[in-house]
Amino acid sequence: MIRIAPSNAERTKGRWSARHLARAVAAMYADGMVVLEQVIAQSPLDKLKARMDRDSAQLLAFCAQVGGNPRDRGHLQQGPPPYLEFLPEALVANALVAQVVKKVLGDGAYCEFFNGNTNCPNSASQELHLDAAHPDLSALVAAPTFAVVMNVVPQDVDEHNGAVELWPGSQQVVVATPVPELAYQQRRATSPPIRGVLRKGDVLLRDSRVWHRGVPNLSADYRHMIGLVFVSGSVAKRRPLRFARDCEALLASAPLPFFAEFVEPPIDYLLGPTKLILRRLQGPNAARVTRH
Repeated sequence: MIRIAPSNAERTKGRWSARHLARAVAAMYADGMVVLEQVIAQSPLDKLKARMDRDSAQLLAFCAQVGGNPRDRGHLQQGPPPYLEFLPEALVANALVAQVVKKVLGDGAYCEFFNGNTNCPNSASQELHLDAAHPDLSALVAAPTFAVVMNVVPQDVDEHNGAVELWPGSQQVVVATPVPELAYQQRRATSPPIRGVLRKGDVLLRDSRVWHRGVPNLSADYRHMIGLVFVSGSVAKRRPLRFARDCEALLASAPLPFFAEFVEPPIDYLLGPTKLILRRLQGPNAARVTRH
């Protein structure tokens, strides 16, 4: 996986050199992913990690009350609190990240998703999947990139505590999700997966169609991974993201706009996504709810 560290001059200006930008964009087209090293200050992430640890315990308690986690065992739908106190500027208004995303998606790109996932101790492996489906499964060639995921971890992540499994270049393979076993067994022979090892402060950018899955967390600590999704301007806007009113000025200054609304707290950011999944599972095609 290509990793690019900004120079002091690039940090100060908030702009990549032509060489670094070209390298990042080439990695996104070829591998579907690139790591921008240490582009977020670590101290705000420490505060966020402490809050998300507390939130994980609350979310697990809720799952126990309703009979189990509706996702794969040990993998929680969990994002950071949408309040200014827990919203580092470099997470939502990062010029270095925005420069790469705009180059890939175009000037009309905007953020349509702000959440994340937590890999709990003693978790299971997820099914291999894509975050966004290919628009035409009959196509012989994949469509151009239309969505980029920005992943940030508020702690160091390696193979021991559940670094995500990633399949470089798989965004170019037109396939359904979850990925059929025959497809990934064939690809494993020539392009095996890697692990998304990241340091606190790194940013992983990836095409939303890159094959990936959560794997067991062998540590005794929660492994959080925040996710923002940026889409091209041609993608229709759906439901706005909800942030507290005190976030409005910060997000207005972001180099990539957020499709958002600003409301008075409290906001049900923690239990709301899991409740939504449960409501969907209670439909006629209800799936089995798995326990932690």
